[in-house]
Formats: sequence, structure tokens, C-alpha cells
Amino acid sequence: MRRGSALTVQHFVRAFESLAGGLIVSFMSIGVVLLLLLAHALIPIGVGLLLIRPATSLVKGLAAQALPAPLLPKREIPRGALACLELLWRDPQTRKEVHWALWQATVGLPIGVLALLLPVLALRDVSFPLWWWAVPTDYAYSSIGMRADSWLRALAVGLLGLGWGAIAMAIIPSLNRFHQVIAERILWPQDPSQLIRRITVLQQTRSGAWQAHNDELRRIERALHDGAQSRLVASTIKIGSARRLLHKNPARAEGALDEAQTAVEAALNELRAVVRSIHPPALDSHDLAGAVHSLAAGCAVPCTVQIAGTAQLSPAVEDTAYHVIAEAVTNISKHSGATAAQVRMQFGQDSLRIDIEDDGVGGANHTLGSGLMGIQRRVSAQDGHITVTSPVGGPTRIHVELPCESS
Repeated sequence: MRRGSALTVQHFVRAFESLAGGLIVSFMSIGVVLLLLLAHALIPIGVGLLLIRPATSLVKGLAAQALPAPLLPKREIPRGALACLELLWRDPQTRKEVHWALWQATVGLPIGVLALLLPVLALRDVSFPLWWWAVPTDYAYSSIGMRADSWLRALAVGLLGLGWGAIAMAIIPSLNRFHQVIAERILWPQDPSQLIRRITVLQQTRSGAWQAHNDELRRIERALHDGAQSRLVASTIKIGSARRLLHKNPARAEGALDEAQTAVEAALNELRAVVRSIHPPALDSHDLAGAVHSLAAGCAVPCTVQIAGTAQLSPAVEDTAYHVIAEAVTNISKHSGATAAQVRMQFGQDSLRIDIEDDGVGGANHTLGSGLMGIQRRVSAQDGHITVTSPVGGPTRIHVELPCESS
């Protein structure tokens, strides 16, 4: 019984939080709809074209609040205003997102207001018997306008508050389910093939993420086995030898201890390197830009960094961007034969663009090289895109786009 009551309350709280957040989205939807109308009205004088792309981006952002982003078909927002205008009018999924904004601004708003109002009325009337006597009689009214001029009426108002609470507990979860069903009906693709293709892409990228994770574990295992573990074993042997020689030949014992100390220090350095490869400490002490500058400074080839814009990235995207650049810089140092390299990062409204270029010998192939395959798996796991151009003789260019959701 207690477990059932706890689950009911938990379900109610989640539904209330969802609808309260939906109320904020409703007010945002009103602004977006007005912006769309204003942009279209001002197109004849040219000003509206400047507003089309921001309005399109906001429409898609609102749709992402209604459904999890992986369930929506991936569609990049064009750079040009005319291309965005064509997207608004001709792309079926974008039209669905505009319809969702209209529905949220008109029907979603009163639903959110009702979900917020019912608990407020319940709390107000339930607490009424505690404070009604402290206010002037002319202001001692219930939420439905019943005047309370006695304790009996004040207690009746308290019972009314319990009724409001019961209504809220019953209605708000149903309103939330209704809101979610409408969102799915409006936003989900009518063509099943679109959803099937999207699910297929997600399965492939998640499989790639698992493979990248598995490869990372094997890399750590090899690094520990071939590096730190072998050195620790050697140091153990040296220490045992020194203990046996301590009384017979102190000089040789001291030499063995020195060798053991050297091996232990090397093992510690290798352990630190493994830890840094798991989570780069540069991201703890710097932002991504500072960490990238640190990578460029450690490159064996002169490497310049250009960064345009700024954004607060999610930890997963930030970590992926760092490892992509780190792997590319390592490849440049070891295999490119380059004399100069460049890293460019551009933060957009919806994506982070990374371009890495060197003037080396070229011939890189992401289907053959394990380093580039690792980059591709990391990028795909974040629903990103990678393009590698590396003709024989160079130059090599790597272009990466990652979704730029805020953390």
C-alpha cells in the first residue's frame, strides 16, 4: 500500500514537472510563432530574411524539447536564408515542427496553466484555516469565492483544498499523457521508412560506440600489460635480488635497488599517461579551447589553432572533440611528414565544426588506419559526421561536425 502510494506521488511529481516545463516552452512557442510571422511579413523589404534562420533554429529547438532528439530525423539547418525558407515550406518534418509550435502556443499554454493552477489552489485552500483569522474579513474568501467568517467555514475551505488536491492528482498525469501523445502524433514521421532509417543509423552508431569503448579497454589493457606491469615485475625481481645480495655484496645490492627505483618511476609515468588518456586532465584545468592549445603546443610539427565563437558543450561532446583533435595531432606528429599543421574550431548554434589540416605526404584512409577509425567511431557515437580528404602527396584535411547541445 505504501509502495503504491509512493509510486503515485512520484508519478504525479514527474507529470507536474513535465507540464510546468511545458508551460515555459509554451511561452517560448508564442515568441517563436510571432517571430515567424514577423519574418514572413518583413520579407518584401528584405529584413525578414535576416530572421528566417534564427526562427528555423528555434522551431527545431522547441521540437527537440517535446521528443528525445534521437527520435527526430536529423536535418541540418542551412546557412542561407532562402534555403531556410524553403526548408520551412517544403520539408515535411520542419512543417510538423512549425505545427507543434503553433499547438504548443495555443493549446499547450492553457494545459500548462491548468497544471500549475490546480496545486496552487489546493495548497492555498488547505492552508486557509491556518491564516484566515489574520486577514480582514473582506479578504477571507476561498478559491471559488466563498466567504469564510467562521471556523466552520474555514475548515470547509480546507476540505475544498483537499478536493483540489485530489483533482490535481487525478488530472495532471492524464494531461501529461495527453500532451505527450499529441507531441508524438504531430512530430513523429508519417512515413515509417524515415523512422526505420533513423533507428538503423542509431543502431549503427551505438554499435560503433560500443566497439570504440571495447577498443579503448583493450588499449588500456595493453598499455598496462606491456608497460607498467612489466616494469613493476622487473622492479620486484630487482628488489628480491638486492635483498639476497644485501649482506654478501652491498655494492651490487645498491645497484639493483637503483635499477628497481628507475623501473618503478618509469611505471608511475606510464600509469599517469594511461590515466591522462582515459580522461584528459587538460579539460579539468582549461576549457576545450585551452586544452586544444595545449595539444598544439605538444605537436612535433608547428601547429596553429584558430577558434571562432564559444559555447558550453556537454561533457560527452567536449571529450569527443578533444580526443578527435588529440588523435589527429598524434597522427600528424608520427606519420604525416608534414612541416606545418592547423586546427580550426567553429562554434555554431547547433554544431561544433572542427577542421584539421597538414601539408604532409597524404594517403590517409579512415577505412584502413586504426587511429582514423577510432575518430570515426567517436564522432558517430555523438551523432556527428566526419570527412577525410587525403590524396597521395597531400594535403590531408579532416572535417568533423558534432552536435553542439549545451550541458
